[in-house]
Amino acid sequence: MSAEGVRVPSELGVWTVRRRLGRGGMGTVYHCQNSLVPGIEAAVKTMDPQMARSRRSRQRFVREAEVLFALEHPHIVKVRNVHMDHDPPFLEMDFVAGDSLGALLGANALTLGSATTIAAQLCSAVAYLHARGVSHRDIKARQ
Repeated sequence: MSAEGVRVPSELGVWTVRRRLGRGGMGTVYHCQNSLVPGIEAAVKTMDPQMARSRRSRQRFVREAEVLFALEHPHIVKVRNVHMDHDPPFLEMDFVAGDSLGALLGANALTLGSATTIAAQLCSAVAYLHARGVSHRDIKARQ
């Protein structure tokens, strides 16, 4: 269990959970290591168990995977696979090492230069999404 009382799985398919990265509207994202090939890491987004019972939510989760899988941008995390037959369903995404923007802001760790770089990366990613008719619900940044 995490500090918030949320059960943290130890495994998700071939993935061994290392730590929780964050939680959003549809589920939780974990930093994972492939149990068969330990040199491979991923960010694995699990679908909230309550949402997984809803056909509409499952369709939205699959649609999110399809949209993200088709995107190619240096500042948008790449989705590699979706597993709807697992309990809970999950997405495999590239793992990007680094601190969250919230952590950087909380630690007062952003210089003007790094803040400008992050803002430019975010603008580039959002412009790319909007040019493809994709509206975002969640924006994250890395330095």
